[in-house]
Amino acid sequence: RIVDEDRGAVVRADQFEPALGAFEMRQRREVGPGSLPVACALARNGSKITFDASTFDLRNSDAATVISLSSGLTLFDDNIGIDGSDRRVTLNGSAATSQSGFTLKNNGCRISGLTILAFPRHGIQLQAGAKNNFIGGNRGAGLGPNGQGMRLSSNGIAGVNI
Repeated sequence: RIVDEDRGAVVRADQFEPALGAFEMRQRREVGPGSLPVACALARNGSKITFDASTFDLRNSDAATVISLSSGLTLFDDNIGIDGSDRRVTLNGSAATSQSGFTLKNNGCRISGLTILAFPRHGIQLQAGAKNNFIGGNRGAGLGPNGQGMRLSSNGIAGVNI
């Protein structure tokens, strides 16, 4: 579900227009409308990506809350937020060939509350010139297992590379 916060309208992910600003991830597929890679690619300045409570259930600690990715994710615009602090969300990059989990080329983005594991390079890569990005936060804030904090584990080179 994508919500146009200005008009209060709900549209399907395949109807997303860059002017709309909020994504709620309701599925764990890697490809297609409504997937996290598509949301990241389409997100624009001020967009926020969150995760549906029934899909990314706090009580479900098994693979049902995992998004398996065969490539990394890139945020292309400034001031994009990805917030998993109230959910159980794991990004698994064990099928990726040579990427980092997230690559930030921009400014003012915030990623919080996720578990990012098993990417061949870094969990998060900050490119040269990327400024004022916020990774993680207070583990006591939010309902998810990491709170606003991040769990970066078993990535090939480093959890975060600056």
